[in-house]
Amino acid sequence: MVFKDKDTGSFYTKISGIRQLLPQFFRKSDGEPVLLEGETGLYVQPISEVRGVALQDATQIPNDGEPFTVGSFKTLTQRISGTSTSRTILYEFTMDGENWEPLQGVRVRDYNMSSEVTTTNETWKFEIEGLYQIRANVTAISGGNISSKGKAVS
Repeated sequence: MVFKDKDTGSFYTKISGIRQLLPQFFRKSDGEPVLLEGETGLYVQPISEVRGVALQDATQIPNDGEPFTVGSFKTLTQRISGTSTSRTILYEFTMDGENWEPLQGVRVRDYNMSSEVTTTNETWKFEIEGLYQIRANVTAISGGNISSKGKAVS
C-alpha cells in the first residue's frame, strides 16, 4: 500500500511496519502527482504528453515533408486538408534516418487502412510507438496546396 506524508508530500510504503521511501519522480511543471485507487492499491496517474505535428503545411510541390522524431509518442493523428484538385501523400517511417518504408494508417471515418492518401478533408491515425521518425511524402500534387497536421500523443 502507498501512503503520502502530510508534512513533506513524499510517497512511502510500509514493510514490516517500517516506512520505506518510494522513488519520487515527477515534473514540477505538472504539479503534484494525482493518486488513483485501483484494484490492487494506489498508483500515480500517468501523464500523457500531446504535441502538435505538421508534417506538411500548405505545400504546392512534391516533397518529402518535415520528418517528425517519434521519441516516446505512441499515436499520431493527422488531418489532411487543402485546395489541391489531386494529390498523393505517402506516409513513411524510418528506423535509421535513411531508409524509409511505407507506414500503414487507419482512416478514422471508416477504418480503411493505407499508407497512401489521395483525398482531402479526412483524418488518419497511425501507431508510431518504437519508430524513429515519420513523414508525409507528397509524391504528386496539382491545382492547389495540401497540409497534413495533427497531434502526437504519448
